[in-house]
Amino acid sequence: MDSAAVIAATRELYRFFGLYNREYLDGALRRPVLRIVDSSAVLGAWHATTREIRMAAHHVGGDPWCEVCGTLRHEMAHQYADEVLHAGGEPPHGPGFRRACRLLRVEPTPHGGDDAAREETSRLVSRVHKLFALGRSPNEHEAESAMRKARELVAEHELRDLRDARRRDYAMRQLGDVKKRHMRWEHVLAGLLGEFFCVEPIWAPSYDVASGRAGSVLHIHGAERNLLLAEHVFVCLTRMLEPLWCEHRSRRRLRGDRERQRYWEGLLTGFQERLRARDRELPAARELHAIRVRDGDPGLRAHFRWHNPRIRSLRIGISADSETWAHGREDGRAISIDPPITAGESGRRDGGIAGVLPG
Repeated sequence: MDSAAVIAATRELYRFFGLYNREYLDGALRRPVLRIVDSSAVLGAWHATTREIRMAAHHVGGDPWCEVCGTLRHEMAHQYADEVLHAGGEPPHGPGFRRACRLLRVEPTPHGGDDAAREETSRLVSRVHKLFALGRSPNEHEAESAMRKARELVAEHELRDLRDARRRDYAMRQLGDVKKRHMRWEHVLAGLLGEFFCVEPIWAPSYDVASGRAGSVLHIHGAERNLLLAEHVFVCLTRMLEPLWCEHRSRRRLRGDRERQRYWEGLLTGFQERLRARDRELPAARELHAIRVRDGDPGLRAHFRWHNPRIRSLRIGISADSETWAHGREDGRAISIDPPITAGESGRRDGGIAGVLPG
């Protein structure tokens, strides 16, 4: 990181420190010195004698901002334990620190979940990816059969977990780029992930060190298996958008890219409608949909609200009166690349999505 990037990132760290201090601790912490340092030993450290929180430059400059903020909250927990709870006589990760971690929504220690559960998730994702590869077959019937099997397989696993009330570890992932303003097609895509993947999407404040841009970014919360699949489809769909627009523009002999955003919004809307129609044909997907609408996922709901204690809903309009949007919707209903999808909660069909303070 050059000096300008360090100065800008330090300013953002102070801003996020203030947000977390107000949101989670009612302003209990005095502002420390925040320093970005060259360190390969640790990602972050709280130094009580000098009242410094030090953050490793390679971490701040190279990792997603949500992970950097997780480290920041971890060190804030050490500060809270020392200066508010006066737990200096306890071990470094003692009861006072663990209490502070609960307040700051951070795991006291790295958490990877149960080994058997991770192995099962890995096997399932591998099977779904193989079926997804078969779904690219030029034989239309073979492709359709493969994708139906992939969707049914994931839905069956999700049903089993919800029926048996199996304990699951939930986590969060960051998707896409940090932007000052997100377009309507991005909100449609976020709503699609929430509807079909058993994840909770939310827009959260963030920062991109490379560009120096502050804005918001998409976070998804869910079980590890669902996060992996949602991320997989997010990448597939976003990579498809530009080639499909170029093909449409050439076919319609359009000039320029003025209508590109509307086309993408229509494309994703049509794809979403296609998925809904297909899910009505899958018994496991229909049953999963009914269970989640009736009862939801209590574990995911608790995890989501714990990390996001204050949320607000945004309603995003659609471009249904646009001819280009209608063409995109028609094309979206015929998209041949059908990533592994599972039925999830309905709702947000207008592309609405939540916004939240960082957490």
